[in-house]
Amino acid sequence: MNPGLALFSAKRISARRAQLLILFFFAAYCKSPEKPAGPIPVDLIGQDLPAPKGNHTFLFINSGRKIALDSVANGMIPGFPIEKIGDGIISFEFPKNADINISNPRGSRALQINFGDSNKIWLNSGSNLKLIPRPTTTSYKTEIQGEAYFEIKLAKTMQFELNAGQEQIVTSDAGFNVNSYVDEPDLRVTALNGSLDIHDERKKNFHLKPGDQAIFLNEQPHIVTGADTAEVVAWKKGIFYFNHNGIAEILRQFARYYDVEIRYPSGIPDRQYLLTLDRNISFFSALSALKSEKLHISLEGREVKVE
Repeated sequence: MNPGLALFSAKRISARRAQLLILFFFAAYCKSPEKPAGPIPVDLIGQDLPAPKGNHTFLFINSGRKIALDSVANGMIPGFPIEKIGDGIISFEFPKNADINISNPRGSRALQINFGDSNKIWLNSGSNLKLIPRPTTTSYKTEIQGEAYFEIKLAKTMQFELNAGQEQIVTSDAGFNVNSYVDEPDLRVTALNGSLDIHDERKKNFHLKPGDQAIFLNEQPHIVTGADTAEVVAWKKGIFYFNHNGIAEILRQFARYYDVEIRYPSGIPDRQYLLTLDRNISFFSALSALKSEKLHISLEGREVKVE
């Protein structure tokens, strides 16, 4: 064989082998589980915050004795007419001669509260529920600050009374949500089933049927029919659901759930979102859903700046 031809063939084989090796390592790199994920498209500083891992409710009796629910074992809680059934679930009998406050702090998952035969209350993070000694054997009285969903099924001769701000809600058979956070611009009561009455301190009374939402804003309370009940109770099902909500409303929900503070150095951006997010995701993952070219979000410690 011609020596020049042999050398040329060897060079072609070596080049071909090099190309194959390059393609092999490139394919392995693309398939490798060790390949680092791309950066989350949000301007972030500091450590990511995981979703709350459990419920961190505190119980108070007569505004004095305090006990952390996650520090006690399942069973009856000494000194309280309350039984811990599991993480984030309790059962109670209404007190006879003492006020009991149930406080579910920011950065905590929702608490489920059972009482009676088939009555349930879900208490959202950053909320407080006060159980008032029963005035009669035919009525229950409570107070709410924050947000809770109530599933009430009593005999027609009995009555459940709930005070929320200046409103008194009365029912014996209804499923309804109350949002009365002090940092929200209005108080909202939404009926999902049954019926309920609202007595307003401004001497205005309302009757709600399923799908009705009473909105109390300043001195102009009004009723909205056909409310988006899926959005209203998404928190109870472990979901963030936003149906063209503004960024300020979305971040208020994030702030209570992840226990952060929100700042707007340049004012509140005028943006709306249609989103559904699982509440098991981290804070950075939740923020990444809000990213846009005109929105910059940064996190330092537990302070969020939005510009």
